[in-house]
Amino acid sequence: MSDSTLPPYLLTPSHDKYLKALPPVDMSLLTIDILRKVYPRQSSDIFPKVDVLEERVKIPAKNKEGVVYVDIYKPKNTTSDGPLPVLLFLPGGGWCIQPQAIHSFVASKLSNESQCAVVLVDYSLSPEVKFPVALEECFSVLQWILDTDNSKQLSIDPNRIAVAGDSAGGNLAAALTILAKQRNLGDAIKRQILYYPILDATWSTESYKEYGDKNYFSGLGFTQLMWKNYQPAEPESQNILACPSKATLHDLQGLPPAFIVTSHLDTLRDEAEAYGRQLMMANIPVSTMRVMHAIHGFLSVDALFCEETFNVIDASVGVLRRTFNQ
Repeated sequence: MSDSTLPPYLLTPSHDKYLKALPPVDMSLLTIDILRKVYPRQSSDIFPKVDVLEERVKIPAKNKEGVVYVDIYKPKNTTSDGPLPVLLFLPGGGWCIQPQAIHSFVASKLSNESQCAVVLVDYSLSPEVKFPVALEECFSVLQWILDTDNSKQLSIDPNRIAVAGDSAGGNLAAALTILAKQRNLGDAIKRQILYYPILDATWSTESYKEYGDKNYFSGLGFTQLMWKNYQPAEPESQNILACPSKATLHDLQGLPPAFIVTSHLDTLRDEAEAYGRQLMMANIPVSTMRVMHAIHGFLSVDALFCEETFNVIDASVGVLRRTFNQ
């Protein structure tokens, strides 16, 4: 078969099945309440069981409640007697929802195979809170991990911390590295892993032109709804902690090395890959992986769980092992 007879793209089977089953969506009627009713239906039963220890911990935070909860995952069988390195994982969901089942599986898988403690942050959701509340909660968790008394109590290593996040969680992860620099935490974060992150609010890239009219999670209507609920005002779209893509080279200098994963069939593809190039121009080591046959959400939606999900997890394990063993 010649290149000219091949289709422009092929979807992985589970994604093709998912899109064909999607009903038409009237974006003018879509609300966060409707999305929250849909997402809890995700079932953890479809995921392989991972043998890890899990603990829910309450951490002091500068928010209305004064606390933020995290779920900490540790491998039951470790290859070292010393404290475990830490992956601070910020789950996606448009800042408005958190599909716990699949994030719990991903956290468990990364913990077990990377031999690290994964701290999954249950940050406050929008629209109940606005930017920068969730980000400040994530920063509180980072500070808590860096405290030697806390790290000793949990047998974790505050000198080996990486941060990761998917979609809106990728936004928070990228912003957290910038905030840590602004607040003089030095090289506290050794690596950032960004899975199809949302980094801008201009919606003008080629990938938005290609896929913005789709009725799945990163279609233009969905992303505009999420941004509207997350940000309190239009000027925040110029704030680099809300939109890391607005950062200057000076802002980015000294940030941790990045591993960025994008989906080819995703509106967010171009802004994420452009951010990788921005980091490279600031002399930050960057590796970018584009998943060719997937749409947005293969690490956060159960119906999109596929071979590519495992491949990305495997690649992430390699990145984390190298990071923690340096």
